[in-house]
Amino acid sequence: MHNIYLQCLYLGIIYIMKNWYIYLVVIMMVGGISCNQEVEQKKEVNESGGVEVEIRHSAGGHWDTSDNFLPLPFNIGKNGQQDVLVLSSRIKEGQKLDVKPIGAIRVTENDSLNTYIISLPVDKKYKSFEVADFDEFSTVHSGAKWIVEQYIVNRQSTYDVRLKSWENENYAIKYLLK
Repeated sequence: MHNIYLQCLYLGIIYIMKNWYIYLVVIMMVGGISCNQEVEQKKEVNESGGVEVEIRHSAGGHWDTSDNFLPLPFNIGKNGQQDVLVLSSRIKEGQKLDVKPIGAIRVTENDSLNTYIISLPVDKKYKSFEVADFDEFSTVHSGAKWIVEQYIVNRQSTYDVRLKSWENENYAIKYLLK
């Protein structure tokens, strides 16, 4: 009788182990598949109200190699796939830094709508000027706003580029986080 009890217990343990093995194999397969998928960059606003960008083109350089327009009056950073214009003195290409979005310029380029986020560095050592929000940028620093607008609209003479709208910092942050 004791031997039958041990056999039943043994068969029960084997049955449970087989089921766990199946679950474990399924979990490992799902985990392996998800690890092969490209991980999207985490987009968030940090405690300083900024987002991280990597500088791709420094002020004074060119937007791309075929660009034969004036040198950039701002730095261009990337946050994911989004171009972020960083208003400051020249920042070294490849450098990562936190920037505070202060607005966005929306333009149509050959019937497609493009949005460029306007930002300032959070770190004071990179700041050229202080701006609290889009309203202050539009009034107190309207000359800087005009320079950005004229550069964006006129840099590609072969394209039909038209200003669609200017948007505030709330729009810019929501746009970056989507």
